[in-house]
Amino acid sequence: MGVVAGEVGSGKTVALKGAVSSLDPARFTVIYQPNPEVGMRGLYDRIVTALGGTPKFHLAALAAQASAALAAEVDERGRTPAVVIDESHLVDHHELDAIRMPATAGIRRLPPPTPTGGPTP
Repeated sequence: MGVVAGEVGSGKTVALKGAVSSLDPARFTVIYQPNPEVGMRGLYDRIVTALGGTPKFHLAALAAQASAALAAEVDERGRTPAVVIDESHLVDHHELDAIRMPATAGIRRLPPPTPTGGPTP
């Protein structure tokens, strides 16, 4: 998990987008969530949709679907998903843990999501 922190307007998002754009698309699949205020359902929906699925309705099923989609991206397609959450200072500890769980459940090679944003503490 990586964190990009800095003062408001210092270019965190621009730097992150620059770094993400340099990733080899044959090796990485970037899933970018610009607004974490959509909650866990919104993030899981974004993951499933970005990986070509149709999101399930119920949150528990959607979380399992997101986890399976991330695993399939690694195991079947050989690409590492890079889940990037901008403005992550708006995400609480419970949500960060909920994000980490499907991203790492049973996948030892997959890095956890990369949160960014927020002022320097």
